[in-house]
Amino acid sequence: EPPRFLVDAMLGRLLRWLRVLGVDTLPREDDEEASRMFSRAAADGRILLTRDQKLCNRRDCYCAVFVVASDDPRVQLEEVATRFGLSLEPSEFMMRCSACNG
Repeated sequence: EPPRFLVDAMLGRLLRWLRVLGVDTLPREDDEEASRMFSRAAADGRILLTRDQKLCNRRDCYCAVFVVASDDPRVQLEEVATRFGLSLEPSEFMMRCSACNG
């Protein structure tokens, strides 16, 4: 089963690119507390993508977390695709709406 992601607010461009590639990806909700975000990711079986190393060091973080190293959205996409074995096949492009994940 392909990985599903919940993306922290600082990775908005990455979120849109993952959706364009057909990856099931949701954003962190506006003003969502970190503990609620962790709960949502764990309950939905999603991997949290963030640039904030401190998030995964919190005691209440019990979901899977991947800390993206780069500031560049293209490099971020490469990092995530490589780490999670995502297919970057053109036939999969635009399988999801980049705005709503539908």
